[in-house]
Amino acid sequence: MSGKSPVPEAVQRALLSLNSRNRERHAPFTKAELALADRVRPQVDLLPEPRRLVINQRFGLDGTTPKTLQNIGSRLSRTRERVRQLQQLALADLAAML
Repeated sequence: MSGKSPVPEAVQRALLSLNSRNRERHAPFTKAELALADRVRPQVDLLPEPRRLVINQRFGLDGTTPKTLQNIGSRLSRTRERVRQLQQLALADLAAML
């Protein structure tokens, strides 16, 4: 059994669909993923600041090109691993909010 939950993965796909640049690079999004994106987007604003910043930058929700973990880490003075952890925590938080 893998340690990954399908719910955070669905949330991640929904977040990807919110940025037009992501839509061009990833497989077509289903109606269910797009509907989930509509529910997830307002929840992002409720995340604690470090998690919100990571999600906004990682998925390009701030209107920019999605950033790498390393790039976000440099901006926030955190390691790439810490940014990955914050992303995972934020995805789990978002899944729990739904």
